Amino acid sequence: LVRRAARGLAAGWAPELLAEGEGGAYLLRDEDGDSAAVFKPADEEPFAPGNPKRAGTADSNNAKLKAGVRPGEAAVRELAAALQDREHAAGVPPTCMAELFHPRFAGGRLKRG
Repeated sequence: LVRRAARGLAAGWAPELLAEGEGGAYLLRDEDGDSAAVFKPADEEPFAPGNPKRAGTADSNNAKLKAGVRPGEAAVRELAAALQDREHAAGVPPTCMAELFHPRFAGGRLKRG
């Protein structure tokens, strides 16, 4: 998945901010333009300062939806869930921690997620 997404970025496919969800999540395409992966930057999780959806609807950043999860922790929790579900018995999708730089990100910064 990482190699497919990297080839798509090299081919000129920019990360696309998804409308779904409470935080920033980006669709990454492969070199043919097909969906390859979803990248969720840790600094764009709900309640994180970099969340592009902070000023969204009344439901945006709803504290009750994320009670007990501090901003930036969800990425690590998702990775832990994937590692525990190596046999995919619980249906956790393949997950890894990655770093991605793209000018489309706020400030053109390197993101980790």
